[in-house]
Amino acid sequence: MLTAATVALAALGGCAPPMVRLDTAGVKPSADFADLAAVLHRCVNSDGLLDLDAAAKCSDLLDAQVKKLAACGPDTQPALFPSSEDRLAYWYNARMAWELKLVVMGKYRDEPTPAQLEEWPFVVDGKERTLSQIDMILALDDDWRVVAAAPSVRLHRAELSDKPFEAAEIRPAVLRRYEKFLGDPRRWVIDIDRHSILVPPVLWRIHHAIIKNFEISYRTTGATLNAALGAGLSGPARRRLQDAVGYEAVEGPSNGPLAVVAKH
Repeated sequence: MLTAATVALAALGGCAPPMVRLDTAGVKPSADFADLAAVLHRCVNSDGLLDLDAAAKCSDLLDAQVKKLAACGPDTQPALFPSSEDRLAYWYNARMAWELKLVVMGKYRDEPTPAQLEEWPFVVDGKERTLSQIDMILALDDDWRVVAAAPSVRLHRAELSDKPFEAAEIRPAVLRRYEKFLGDPRRWVIDIDRHSILVPPVLWRIHHAIIKNFEISYRTTGATLNAALGAGLSGPARRRLQDAVGYEAVEGPSNGPLAVVAKH
């Protein structure tokens, strides 16, 4: 396990801290997310905002959950995750558990760099990975909205859930979360002054594929990213993108503030 001093030194330099190593001896393979459920219930409010002080008090629960994740997953125990929905729910939950663990370990309060958070390595499903690599796994799903709707503690990403995801409900949840994400001006930023849409890097990396998929589905050519992102949307998300017709889609910043509960 990393010491607080090691984490602090790495954070000051802006480079990724060394890999988080956990003692998983005796941990039995399990698809149980009860520890994560307890953490989310205590630390995440209905707006998807994280209470950092409450999270710091959940270190033991986070340790217990990430140890299970380190020892078990779709690759190491495929029988426990037979369907694509089982695997998707696993990776959504794993992303939440490890991101919260890293935020607590790093004692981050403001705006950790991508190296300090998304590129901090740990073990999940028996392999060394990072949050960015989990995003890459999610981006392989047939529905590109999966990676857009992935839960995150960053304000420019889709919000945290206040409970673990379940396989039976994961696909409808992706659609709801995607629409809510684009409809939230705090998270999906449209710069009116510069007539630009700030697309989060996790989507910008696949924006050509998003446009191509839209063109194939709607039998059209020359589509804009704005049109592709808005396909099938309704409510505030649709209105926001319609109001931004003609705006230039550009890559948004890779860092960003944490979506946390304000303390008065």
